[in-house]
Amino acid sequence: MLIEQLAEGIPAMEKQHRNTDQFVFTWVIENFSMWIPYEQYLFSPRFILNSLPDMEWYIVFYPTQRSERNCRFFFLQRTGFLPQRCTVNCDIQILDSHENLILKRELIFDRFSSAYDFTCFCIKHHSWKFLTDDVLIIQCNLQAVEEKDNNDPLPQISYENGLFTDATLRAGDALFRVHKAMLWARWPKLLEKIGSEANFELVMDVRPAVLEAMLQYVYSGKLDCSKSNSLKQLSSAVARYELPNLSSAAVVAQKARTRIYGDKVSLEWPIINASSLPVGTELQSQVFTVNKLTTQRWYLIFHVGRNVYGRVYEIFICRVCDHKSQPTFVTTKISFDKNHSKENEQELESDAKWKCASLSQSDLKDPYNVLKLKCELKFCINSHSSEITESSYAFVSSLDHHHFISDLRKLYRSEIFSDVIIVAGSKSFCAHKFILCAQSPVFFKMFQTEMAHFVTIPNVDPDVIDQMLIYMYTGKVLESFYKFTELYSVAVTYDISDLKKICMLRLYS
Repeated sequence: MLIEQLAEGIPAMEKQHRNTDQFVFTWVIENFSMWIPYEQYLFSPRFILNSLPDMEWYIVFYPTQRSERNCRFFFLQRTGFLPQRCTVNCDIQILDSHENLILKRELIFDRFSSAYDFTCFCIKHHSWKFLTDDVLIIQCNLQAVEEKDNNDPLPQISYENGLFTDATLRAGDALFRVHKAMLWARWPKLLEKIGSEANFELVMDVRPAVLEAMLQYVYSGKLDCSKSNSLKQLSSAVARYELPNLSSAAVVAQKARTRIYGDKVSLEWPIINASSLPVGTELQSQVFTVNKLTTQRWYLIFHVGRNVYGRVYEIFICRVCDHKSQPTFVTTKISFDKNHSKENEQELESDAKWKCASLSQSDLKDPYNVLKLKCELKFCINSHSSEITESSYAFVSSLDHHHFISDLRKLYRSEIFSDVIIVAGSKSFCAHKFILCAQSPVFFKMFQTEMAHFVTIPNVDPDVIDQMLIYMYTGKVLESFYKFTELYSVAVTYDISDLKKICMLRLYS
């Protein structure tokens, strides 16, 4: 019988896709090659899309195994839970310091029913070794697209009917009776001024029209910013009374910089008569120090050896024994003519001796028998700092509900200032009468005629009642929910018309 009722008059499954947010995040990493790739994670500062306020995004420079040191792995990650269908399109570009393109990838995040989704991209060694000034730039252009049912409206909550209000705000001669629960969820700093006293009246130093606009935003999640004649006064009142998330300027781009601390040392070491030196000869360079590692002293060793192929020339980098020094990551580039060089990297302990390059007899091509070693050394102890250096804003004509749904979801789960308990089976759910009355004519009539503090709903799955209440607060149905036949029956019982339409769409989709 229920299925037959559902089949009658099912609305067409019209859905609209609308671009709810676009954000560009640029991460500049200075001294990129000096980060130890297999020791620690390197995190970018976090950023938030305006339309997804409960979700933080960040980039992770992922440590690789030593056997994979020719790659650098990066992960774009998000954290947070979004119980609605949404896709984020992401265009990632890897650039050098002159904004020349190294790598480009297009990604789509569409698994928003679980938290901690991520995606990976890899930069090969042949790409990063040509970075100008050792600066790597990662630019992420993200665009959130929400798939929204036409029959999935925001909850219509109002203070104007005066139902179950417990606080009064005065602006001039105008009185506004409001709910402390809404202030807790949407305007906590104002609630602190009111305190716990019942029916307290707070006098506010703002024009009535300004306070009315602020309460419109608190109760609906929307505000028309095009009325410029009161926008300045509104901005002043928002700052004075600390109304959060209300600004006609949205952050649309941010630039962050991470500076990896270390030092670079360049040495030229000519080895005279290199090919004539006896096997077993070992030459030592002068001892040198590094600016940011002043407690550490270093030197090079040139060793003449032999293998089955002939003479070999080995270059070692050594640290003077100092048990107080911490391990240091060293990258080396040993050039022995204009066109040839040897590159290597290693983490060195306090008294380490490490062979960073090896040459053969054929590498010695100088007619004067002088081996001119040019050594470029980089030292890093995995220390860094990060900061947001730039933020760009765009002014909007109206503010949408990006924080509104999450705020009301938190209100429902918090049970703060609740005044009715809904009992279903062995579970009970705390709720607010003014929200139930706004969504259901049945609850409206019930609470108008009775002083009910408990409502028992028999023979219904508690999970279904929980979802009904979630919808009444947020206008959303959880993606993981599937008991739409039972939910439809409850929506009919309490005459929640929009929820009935959503159930029909889900049952016949």
